[in-house]
Amino acid sequence: MNVRYIVLRDGIRVSEDMHTDLKEAEVEAEFWRKVIRSWPDGTKVVIKKIGSEKSERKA
Repeated sequence: MNVRYIVLRDGIRVSEDMHTDLKEAEVEAEFWRKVIRSWPDGTKVVIKKIGSEKSERKA
């Protein structure tokens, strides 16, 4: 498995972190949601899955 998760705020990465576990990404996303609740600016935080769950084959 080569799946990674990144956190985006309004479509822009919030950090260089690439999480291997969804729970780790959720912790980072919740941090940014708290920031937005404190200083609302209309942005949204999402977690995006990148990579592939299938192992790559070499020809």
